[in-house]
Amino acid sequence: MKNVALIGGIIGLLFSIIAQLFAVIDDSYTFGNIGFLGVFSGVVAIVCFFT
Repeated sequence: MKNVALIGGIIGLLFSIIAQLFAVIDDSYTFGNIGFLGVFSGVVAIVCFFT
């Protein structure tokens, strides 16, 4: 189960960073704001992996 948290955290970080990059290019910051929440949840998942 911990491996799923690590994989989910890494994928969450990657996709949220990609969403933020598309928001900067497209000049619509709604996806960028959602991307910050994705980064936060990805970091939480990775931290849960190590505890």
